[in-house]
Amino acid sequence: MPWFHFNKKREEHYQKSANAARIGQMIDEPLAWATQFVTSRNLLGARDKALAGLAFIQARRNDPRFYLAVIGEFNSGKSTLINALIGDNLLPVGAVPVTTSPTRMLYGKRMDMEVTTRDAGRLRLRSDKKRLIQWIGSMRPQITPSGDQTRDIITAITADATVARAVTGCVIEHPGTFLRGGVVIIDTPGLNDNDDLAAATIQVLQDDADLCIITIPAAFAGQLTLIEFLRERLSPMLHRCVFLITKMDTLDDATEQQRVLAQITRKLEQLGLQRPIVYPVAAQPTTNALSKKSPKPLDPYWSGQFEQLKRILADRLQEDRVIAVIERLIRLLASLLKDIDGAIAAQARSVTKQQELIRQATIADLDAFVRQERAAAAQELDEAHANAQRTLRAKIVQAQSDATNEIHSAVMGATSADALKAVAETQVTAILNRYGQQIATTHQQCSGQIDQASIAAGKVFGLHFDEAFARLRALAGAPSIQGARSVTTTTRFNAANAAGSALVEHNNAEARASFAIGGGAAAGAALGTILLPGIGTVLGAILGGIFGSLFGPSLDTRKNEMWTKLQPHIPLQFDAWRMTCVNELAALRKLRGDESDRLINEYANQYRGAYQQVLAQQQRERQRLEAVMAALDRDRVEVNTRREALERQLAEVKAQVAMPVALPSA
Repeated sequence: MPWFHFNKKREEHYQKSANAARIGQMIDEPLAWATQFVTSRNLLGARDKALAGLAFIQARRNDPRFYLAVIGEFNSGKSTLINALIGDNLLPVGAVPVTTSPTRMLYGKRMDMEVTTRDAGRLRLRSDKKRLIQWIGSMRPQITPSGDQTRDIITAITADATVARAVTGCVIEHPGTFLRGGVVIIDTPGLNDNDDLAAATIQVLQDDADLCIITIPAAFAGQLTLIEFLRERLSPMLHRCVFLITKMDTLDDATEQQRVLAQITRKLEQLGLQRPIVYPVAAQPTTNALSKKSPKPLDPYWSGQFEQLKRILADRLQEDRVIAVIERLIRLLASLLKDIDGAIAAQARSVTKQQELIRQATIADLDAFVRQERAAAAQELDEAHANAQRTLRAKIVQAQSDATNEIHSAVMGATSADALKAVAETQVTAILNRYGQQIATTHQQCSGQIDQASIAAGKVFGLHFDEAFARLRALAGAPSIQGARSVTTTTRFNAANAAGSALVEHNNAEARASFAIGGGAAAGAALGTILLPGIGTVLGAILGGIFGSLFGPSLDTRKNEMWTKLQPHIPLQFDAWRMTCVNELAALRKLRGDESDRLINEYANQYRGAYQQVLAQQQRERQRLEAVMAALDRDRVEVNTRREALERQLAEVKAQVAMPVALPSA
């Protein structure tokens, strides 16, 4: 039976040991918990990634194979070491690293290889040898197969730069004894300051390897390239590494060997490794024996050391498998913590953002805003009202002067008693009626000025309010203010203006009807009764009395007496008209002011209602987000507790397997 055979009996024996059962529980229970935890939570987008990571960890936990990665710089003895492990000079020695794809070597009863290419798909050596040779020949026709086509193909794929760069994956099956126990050797590309190669190497060690061999040639002599790579890129994974000082048989004597071993050990300790596992190795004597070359005096010693090393590596693979799986689970939990922290921060930012949006979208002091808009509208109306009064007053003063002059001319210009009678019966009334019509027209225009000021103030308020209300509506969304009236300030003011215009038109129609009444004393009485009750009636009666008393005296005397009695009453008529118009303008100003205040109040109340809906909606959303954050925080505590427990268990396992096993002395 081979020295390390992964068969059912050995596996059952391993599973029955107390230590194996404890270590198995150490992995299986957290894995089951993590799977249930991730499955039962949304995790805000991180769930699929976490489940994929758990599936990968579970697959590695159940994988019966053990993965041994070999890392080293060019010409560090890596290929010679692998050949010695599998017992076959298969890999070309001294080949320059040419691909970022690791080569995997696993057990097979017969030699075979599967190559994944960039342009020809997957090709298997035993079944596709002819196509494989043609594919290689299409890139490198100068490569001519020797007697062993299998080895020529392997050499071309792993060592020829042109061919190797077209390869994305290579798996070699080999009947080597070391591989029969389930070991898979992963030959990584050499390092040599190549970022792509370094990234491929790190990926292998992090995701695939249970244990890693790092080859350091005995002629290291202070070259720090590898040490820097270990410090900067592999530091978190060095505890799962075994350091082999290769080509020890090239050193002159035991003293030099001990010096080199001590020097490299110190440099590794400077990387933070308390007890780096360092073994001196010479694989060349083993490969020489495979080629049946004449042995050197110390070759049997180094071959014996190498056989012992293979046993140590096999044992370490089983132990480091547990460490590798636990570390992957810890990394997954750490990633979960990072995702949870990110989700908590995102929720907190969402709360803050919503609060800021509310602040930006709302009127800071609605009462002050209402007062300001009322004052602005009142100022607009007051200015229009004052201008209207000035305009109307000027018109009445001018009309009074013109009417007085015209009535005086009519009275004094009468050429007969009949003409004077006509002045008294019709002309005075006609003159007053005409100037009254002018005053009525001016009054209508002044009323329109107040209405236009009301419309302008409404538009300004509408712009201010609609801008603020639009921000609130956008923040709340349609559902939160469905009950609000969807009318604008401008629309409401237009409607009010239409009503106001009708009122003004009605008032003007009444004024025009009043001013149109004529007919001596009766006309004066009717005019005064409708437009200016009392004063107009007196004026009409006075005109009739004046006319009745003017038949005795001479014409000039009658004209002078008529004017003397009539003249004082003309200003009274215009004063009455002025007072009526002033009162109507004041009433219209109050009407428009009341409408403006009522509208502003109505919209302010509507705004308050919508604002309260927004606050209630945002409060509910904030409570939801805070509940999410609280749940995430509880999850964070639980995940962190599990992670810390795993780290403690991992420290215990590391302590058990970290002690290096001494190779037998010569």
